[in-house]
Amino acid sequence: MEYVKCNFCNSSNYKIITNSKDLIHNTSNEIFSIVECLKCGLNFTNPRPPITEIDKYYSSDYSFFKDDNIFKSIYRKIFIWISEKDFLCYIFNKVPWFRKKIIFHLKTKSFKYPQKIKPDDVFLDIGSGSGVGNTHWWGPQESLKEYNKWNKTIYAVEPNKKAHKILKNYVLKSFHSIDDIEENIFFDKIRLNWSLEHVHDPAKYFKFFSKKLKKNGEILICIPNFDGHIYRIDPSISELPVHLYHFKLKNIQDYCTRNKLKISYFKTFSYVNMYYFSSLIFKNEYLNQFKSISINSLKKFQEYLDIVDDKNLGNDMILKIRHDS
Repeated sequence: MEYVKCNFCNSSNYKIITNSKDLIHNTSNEIFSIVECLKCGLNFTNPRPPITEIDKYYSSDYSFFKDDNIFKSIYRKIFIWISEKDFLCYIFNKVPWFRKKIIFHLKTKSFKYPQKIKPDDVFLDIGSGSGVGNTHWWGPQESLKEYNKWNKTIYAVEPNKKAHKILKNYVLKSFHSIDDIEENIFFDKIRLNWSLEHVHDPAKYFKFFSKKLKKNGEILICIPNFDGHIYRIDPSISELPVHLYHFKLKNIQDYCTRNKLKISYFKTFSYVNMYYFSSLIFKNEYLNQFKSISINSLKKFQEYLDIVDDKNLGNDMILKIRHDS
């Protein structure tokens, strides 16, 4: 384990926000702290696993490192279809196995995927996993596996060796680190789908963005919003220790300003199944109500979350970033 200074301002003055074990993946009994820098307000995990040891804190069945197949696709579509039918949700709510699967596939309010990839774009995906499952709620149509059918200039960064072997099937070239990318390659589009919170040195990444993004290029970043509704209820509801940073909008603005970048699009969103699964893992009085709530009541709670999202207090945030010119 290592103790670190603030990645943004290098201050060693911080306060502890919360302490927690690895309650999601159960890879360790160690206690991890989320702290807040008293100078700039950045939240980060401290102490944390060093980069040489972080792999062992990812569970062996970590979903984003796996490949997909036609059976998984059909399975997913069936449960999404069931989740959209109130009468089926009412029936299956009494069957624990079906209840859990249906809740997992409940969808948030749909909105258009915010990044348009063109066939001739030089595209970089950072934190790609297997190239199949890191798109979350936008589905397989936004995966590298799908992009590879019509764009042959896709690059990817993925440090996990198991995922990296699968990823090579869907990209022009894959790297284990941004440090490995050749000096003469520049990108029209860069994407980080729920990966920036996993990196050990965010400052290095923003410098990389400023240097490697083409003049009219665009970066899409999707990350948990530590200013979001569920984290205000309980800040320990984080994927410790593999989530090393816990960003708020201000933090991303600070990194952008330092590197002459600007945010051109910002939106938050939430999904109700996060509350249900968090209630099974974390001990919290407010969340306890979601353990036994009906599926259809969960769907109604999503309507409340949609209002929260409109106030930019959703639990995940999406940002598009460009050069500040």
